[in-house]
Amino acid sequence: MVKTDTHYDELQIDKIQTLQIPTANGFVTLGSLLSYEIGNAIVDVRRVDGDLTISVEADARDGYVGGKLLEKLNAHAESYQFPKGVSYKK
Repeated sequence: MVKTDTHYDELQIDKIQTLQIPTANGFVTLGSLLSYEIGNAIVDVRRVDGDLTISVEADARDGYVGGKLLEKLNAHAESYQFPKGVSYKK
């Protein structure tokens, strides 16, 4: 889950896609591991402990083990310096 105080219109997905993820073969960008789509959806404002949140869900590509990938992503997110107003929580 990634939480941001940034308004939707100011959210810069291209910057999120450039986050570096460590792998056994070196670093890769988050954008090289995912695809995304922006579209209309049922409005659902979710709050956790009073904070506006967004959840990120994904299916692992063939050859990736979901649990191992999640461990690596969590470890990276816990040590990453997110921009002001953005935080990470499992």
